[in-house]
Amino acid sequence: MFDKEFGVSMFDNGLSKAQTERLVILMEECAETIKGVCKVMRHGFDSTHPDGGPTNREVLEVECGDVVNAINMNADSGDLNMSNILLAAHIKSEIIHKYLHHQLNVEPKEEKKND
Repeated sequence: MFDKEFGVSMFDNGLSKAQTERLVILMEECAETIKGVCKVMRHGFDSTHPDGGPTNREVLEVECGDVVNAINMNADSGDLNMSNILLAAHIKSEIIHKYLHHQLNVEPKEEKKND
């Protein structure tokens, strides 16, 4: 099938145009966040463009917020389940410490047992 709007041959993945748009927004925002992280890695958090403007930290904060918004859009539409996303984030926070080398105080807090 040929999609006149995008001008490319499309396969049928069962997604509506609205679902596709929300996923593309999420994908674009993730890519912009990656670009922001790269700028911080190359130039530091407090660096700015030579002509001025926000710091790399400020840009990255905006991009992270844009990712959160894109996730919320996909969850609010019912395409993604926010409870599953939050559960996955919690699970990651419990296990990631095993793979970190330079973070302090990242091990999960032990649950207090009632005696």
